[in-house]
Amino acid sequence: MSITIIRYRFILKHSSLGDVQIPISSFSARLRSGSPSYLSVTIPYTADRLTKINDRVTGGILRVDKVYVDRSYRTLLWVNLDDIRWDDGPSSKTITLSGNYTHTNSSPTTVTLQDYSYIRHSDSKLVRCSVRNDPKPADTIVAGTVSFTAGLVSVYANSQNSQVEITEVSTAATTTTTVSTTTTTQPPP
Repeated sequence: MSITIIRYRFILKHSSLGDVQIPISSFSARLRSGSPSYLSVTIPYTADRLTKINDRVTGGILRVDKVYVDRSYRTLLWVNLDDIRWDDGPSSKTITLSGNYTHTNSSPTTVTLQDYSYIRHSDSKLVRCSVRNDPKPADTIVAGTVSFTAGLVSVYANSQNSQVEITEVSTAATTTTTVSTTTTTQPPP
């Protein structure tokens, strides 16, 4: 029996100011093993939220958790806070936080996908599946008769949709992204 995900939660962590849970409208994550993983969250703007975020700029850690019906949770990804941006639109304002951190999957497993919706068959394989699956970079992915090592796991979720894309390691290894990084001495959450 699988446990249903009921929501994602976002926590902005800070060693001396404490943690604050902030509602988000969406997030996207790009997970890699041994290379930087990236997280971006979009937050509906309020002055109180912006103050809490600005107070935690230095040394802040972004964390997104999957929360299940039984109220248990699993951390999907945490990264160091690198950038804060707020945007004004004609009918809404948002705050976008982003960051990166290099994680390593030291215990890869085999993940058999039960509910994949798409498989790209080419030199580099790609599978789309629901967020009920828990693939990590470096895991062996099995979808029907297809099997490959995950190089990049991309997750996107908002209040109406969510999706996971898993790209074969050879394709993910050739993708180059240039970003600025922030160094912190804070231990992982």
